[in-house]
Amino acid sequence: MKAKFLLLSALLYFNFINQLLQAQVIRNFSLIYSDNIKGGHTMIGNTAMAIYSSGSGSTGTVNTSLMNRFGNYGNGKTSDEVNDQNNMQFLDIDGDATTARSTSSNLVLPEGTNTIKFARLYWGGRINNSEITSNDLNIRTIKLKGPSGSYSSFTATPTQLDQYDISSSSKVYQTYIDITGFITSLSIKTGTYTVADIAGSTGNMGSGGGYFAGWTMVVVYENTSLNYNSIRVYDGYLQVFNGGAVTTRSVTLNGLNSPSGPMAPGDAYLSVMTWEGDAGLAASSSNPLGDYLKINGSIYSDLLNPAANMWNGTISKNGVHVATKNPSYLNQFGIDLDEINVGGAYGINENQTSVVIEFGTEADQYFSSLFAFTMKMKDPQIQLDKTVTDASGNNIVERDEILTYVLDGFNLPTAPGHSFNTAVSDTLPNAVSYVPNSLKIWNYTTSSWNVVTDINGDDVAKFDSATNISGTVYYIHVNAGTGAGNANGGELIEGQHVKIMFQVKAKFGTSIINTARMIGWNQSLTVPFIDDGFAALPGSQAPLAIRLVFFNGNYNGMRSQLHWQVAAEDNTGFYEVQRSFNAIDFKSAGIIQVNGSSTSTKDYSFTDVVENAPAVVYYRLNEVGLDGKSFSSNILKLRSTINTNKMSLNGPNPFTNYIQLHATLQTQTDISVRVINQYGNILIIKHFKGQNGSNLFRIDQLDFLKSGMYVVDVHTPYENQSFKIIKQ
Repeated sequence: MKAKFLLLSALLYFNFINQLLQAQVIRNFSLIYSDNIKGGHTMIGNTAMAIYSSGSGSTGTVNTSLMNRFGNYGNGKTSDEVNDQNNMQFLDIDGDATTARSTSSNLVLPEGTNTIKFARLYWGGRINNSEITSNDLNIRTIKLKGPSGSYSSFTATPTQLDQYDISSSSKVYQTYIDITGFITSLSIKTGTYTVADIAGSTGNMGSGGGYFAGWTMVVVYENTSLNYNSIRVYDGYLQVFNGGAVTTRSVTLNGLNSPSGPMAPGDAYLSVMTWEGDAGLAASSSNPLGDYLKINGSIYSDLLNPAANMWNGTISKNGVHVATKNPSYLNQFGIDLDEINVGGAYGINENQTSVVIEFGTEADQYFSSLFAFTMKMKDPQIQLDKTVTDASGNNIVERDEILTYVLDGFNLPTAPGHSFNTAVSDTLPNAVSYVPNSLKIWNYTTSSWNVVTDINGDDVAKFDSATNISGTVYYIHVNAGTGAGNANGGELIEGQHVKIMFQVKAKFGTSIINTARMIGWNQSLTVPFIDDGFAALPGSQAPLAIRLVFFNGNYNGMRSQLHWQVAAEDNTGFYEVQRSFNAIDFKSAGIIQVNGSSTSTKDYSFTDVVENAPAVVYYRLNEVGLDGKSFSSNILKLRSTINTNKMSLNGPNPFTNYIQLHATLQTQTDISVRVINQYGNILIIKHFKGQNGSNLFRIDQLDFLKSGMYVVDVHTPYENQSFKIIKQ
């Protein structure tokens, strides 16, 4: 708006300038919605007025030429415009005799079930003081109609009204109401929303600027088919005005929580909204930057929003006009609403907690109102490797022998995101006892082992016990990563490792198979990522020992290629390749005949066609001697690059008396679900028969559970997955 006022005296002039300087911030920006959910946000809106082609005060007909001449005209008059260009009049598109003015816009949400988490309706404009009713009632009242049903009337409280005296006879204002419940109550939520009866003044203001009015909706939705996103919505009412000289205004938006890991442009998008931006005002010789938006010091621009004229009266998405509104003019003459991709640019870096927004103007006056971010949360890819060595070095467990375990857990270098609240645990088998004070963590800075105590609560590691349905179990536990403490795990960035060493003493000369587990969470701390590490040694009581040089393979989701090399064989009859989908129950996959002995290394290969395409498959070798005695090797775990089955938590979370799981399966599958408390106790076990396609499983009668955190473990013959749930 061109703020050229006729001043009658120097005193009035200085009073006016002081008023402008004091009122540049009407309401500071604050965080009004903050969550990490499977979902996103959207903004819709429309102008409420248009320029009419007949004389001042007449409704006439809309001057569509001016309303669509984007980038050339604003509310102010230029030399090639007709005198009645600023004859702003309200539009009325609904055909409803009970409303005097109305416009609409379409709310588009993703496919599937959408739960509305937060929604606000904002409206505003410019109005003469003489037209404002008692207690600002008319500028606080609005009518809203959704895709289903009729109009509902809403009145905002006085605290939900922002206003500024733009002259001695008129003011600009913004009002808002919460409409979360309104949208939730609708039988149809996507489609056309119509806003009616916005208060404002009409006509032609001449050189004093132009009248305007409009509205916008910001909606946050949850959809379980989407990725987890960090969603942050901020609002305020900030005046940007030159006041006789170039003016810039800056705000810092805190609580951002941008994702870990690198971002592509579409991984983060920002919606911005301002009132009274003019298309015809941009750069000048005194201010070549014009009317700009800086995000962390970088000026934003796209095809419709030039770097020097960001606030130009457009409603756009990534440089394209939004046409799903009625009327669908290109130039809104007083409202500017843009959705822009900011991932991997504009200083929106990983793990960022704030963003600095700067506004600038050449000669325009505008009021910034809304900022909403949706940023894709990146998942870690953790892996745990485990090895064991015996004191004698012969790879055979002997009575009272010391065994040394090394656990190497890491977030893969190619992982999209970081691992949070990361921890590693190893439950000791009954055949061993822990060697006190043997727990150590590798220091990658000094390339040495750091000794940690066995005591619970004094550092990141402990040796402890717990009681479950099987009795008392003993385990070591280490909180890993940057920022880890005695009560919480830390953060592992891409490629970062944690290496742990501890010792046990064998009680007997029997074979020992041991499993460790690493768990890390996504950035929203809502989904755990788990990997297990296996280690095995044969006992001295075993008549045969496999002298494996290596045992490895690869798995493409349909078949496995296995390879192993044996240093020596003694009266070996054959090798039985055994396959399992859970690392517990093994079945024969095939036989390799040997029938003899050898003192030299020998290589073997085996191809296994895997049915039902599981995500993870386990193998071990069973060496059978000519005398019938046998010994099993360590367990080999192979992952498929094809994830054929998908499982997700379908809410509610937090829950009160039930939870639901959704599974998309490639074949009929047995599914076992366990609910486990924070101490590792299994409280509930449910079994389901999953069918090919989409399945929804419900676990109810959970009223007896106490408030707190639980883990849901979902097991199929092919893969395991865990989810964190909260009982209210």
